[in-house]
Amino acid sequence: MGRPGQAHDLMDEEFERAVTWGSPVAIGRAQRGRGAITGGERGLALLRESAATLERTAHVLEQARTSLLLGRRLLTAGREAEAEHRLTRARDQGLRCGAPWIADRAGRALHTIAGSQGADAVAALTRTERRVAALAARGTSNRAIAEGLEVSARAVEKHLTRAYRKLRIDGRAELAPMAQLLAQECPGTPARGGGGEGGPAGPGTEPNRSLPVPPVTVPSGPRPQG
Repeated sequence: MGRPGQAHDLMDEEFERAVTWGSPVAIGRAQRGRGAITGGERGLALLRESAATLERTAHVLEQARTSLLLGRRLLTAGREAEAEHRLTRARDQGLRCGAPWIADRAGRALHTIAGSQGADAVAALTRTERRVAALAARGTSNRAIAEGLEVSARAVEKHLTRAYRKLRIDGRAELAPMAQLLAQECPGTPARGGGGEGGPAGPGTEPNRSLPVPPVTVPSGPRPQG
């Protein structure tokens, strides 16, 4: 479009014509164009104005275009909460107006946000919470987890409850998609035989670079009395 100054002049002229014409769709489109070529907070403000203007119209495709552009710009700026809101709207609007390419692009951006948030949440789990959650994500029952880790079923329930809260999920059904992330390497996890959860490793031990997920089997009958 030529030099940046010329681009801004052209978009300003388009905006003035849209205002004179009085069409909200044209105004919202022009605001989006101005926001697209303007960086920083001013650019974000123009895109928000475009979104607000277009929300007062029935033109869902234009709404989706602005929501997508604004969401991606917010994501680049590190504002994940607002970016998630705008991108979710873009995805829904794209599906409503028959623009799957917009829904797909918004969905991929949302996946990036979810991956980042999920990794941060998993990192907040204790070693035991993560091990129990990883087993539960594989479909292992609470009883089988308790048997395999030689703890009580009540302890397993407590670990899972704390893990759900930290992961911001409601239960087992939402653990399954996180199975691979939960089973990934866990830097800094103390080796077995060290100082315990959160404690220092014992003499001569090295940090365990992976989170052990022991095989768990459901007992077929009552345990023999020792």
